[in-house]
Amino acid sequence: MYFTIVVSDEMYAKLKTKSPATTVEAYGITRQDNAKPLTQELEGILPEKANFTSFYSDYSLGMQSTGLIMFMGGFLGLVFLAATGSIIYFKQLTEANSDKARYRILYQIGFNKKEIRRAVAKQVRFIFALPLVAGIAHCAAALSAVSHLMQSGLAIPVAICMGVYTCIYLIYYLFTVNAYCRIVTNFN
Repeated sequence: MYFTIVVSDEMYAKLKTKSPATTVEAYGITRQDNAKPLTQELEGILPEKANFTSFYSDYSLGMQSTGLIMFMGGFLGLVFLAATGSIIYFKQLTEANSDKARYRILYQIGFNKKEIRRAVAKQVRFIFALPLVAGIAHCAAALSAVSHLMQSGLAIPVAICMGVYTCIYLIYYLFTVNAYCRIVTNFN
């Protein structure tokens, strides 16, 4: 990173005697998305001792490091999401086995299997809703902080992240409700 320092003419005259002056040329280009060929051409022309920096080289280096961090974060997030969903799933199935007698009593007093399924869905919905809401709030806060840190808008990635998170939890929820109902409505 380079800094610009403005000094008086007298200070510049003193500094010039101690260190040689360096010429810096800067060019502003449009269509920075096509900067790669220009950057490669300039790197081929300039001597190796030239301190050449360009939008493309800085952007490319930033994308490489940011991409790796985003991949690791996304991968770990999915692993934790799968682990949390699995824990809730198996916890609910364990409870289903212990609640089987209660649902049998409901069936015997006149509840049909559809009403029992509705009751199971409400019970399991509450269990899945709390981690979902907490996860979405965490995702929004974390990606908002990353957005401010990177000084870029991440509204679309945040929305995609929340959508994927919700879809995965919805799938776990449906599997759990189906398995729970199979267990509690098996009145043999």
